[in-house]
Amino acid sequence: MGAKLILIAHAADETDDRASAWASRIGFALQWCFPFEGPKIPDLDEHVAGTIVHGGRFDVNPKHAWPFLRDQARWIET
Repeated sequence: MGAKLILIAHAADETDDRASAWASRIGFALQWCFPFEGPKIPDLDEHVAGTIVHGGRFDVNPKHAWPFLRDQARWIET
């Protein structure tokens, strides 16, 4: 297939799930991103077929308490 999926997770132990297992099985390259640890979510390019945003322990309403969620919401809106 050659395309990749960007997977955004909010805990390092979220990488064992059905969606990523399925995507890997059918040939997608997986690029995990953990914005709560500090790295920026990668930019989209012609190789990105889609994105999976996992839930997690962070409440999205108080974005002032979790600044990375504000950046993540902006990234999703683009």
